[in-house]
Amino acid sequence: MKFKNRAFFAKLGFAVSGWRHAWRFEVNFRRQGWVAMGVFLVLVIFHAPLIWWMLAAFSIGLVLALELVNTAVEELVDLLSPEYRKRAGRIKDLMAGAVLVAAIVSLVIAGGLLWTLFNG
Repeated sequence: MKFKNRAFFAKLGFAVSGWRHAWRFEVNFRRQGWVAMGVFLVLVIFHAPLIWWMLAAFSIGLVLALELVNTAVEELVDLLSPEYRKRAGRIKDLMAGAVLVAAIVSLVIAGGLLWTLFNG
């Protein structure tokens, strides 16, 4: 348990290392990161109200967090089951499905934002 009681900034360093790994090696994480930046740019350009900033931050955070969990689960499954197994594939599919649900909800929120921006 020598990692359990580390200082806050040491733990923060581990988290940032995880983000860097995902950005470097996970295409979907990078795509979602670029989309997030685009969404925040739209919010700035259209002077969106605070509620839209909060909804965007929540939905983007949820998608990115689930993508990190998905990546961790995939790494773990590959470690435990290096050869193909149907159940291992199902675990990966379920995690990808969770990310997809969050992404769809985020698209619905983005659609609502665009609707209110252009229709009043």
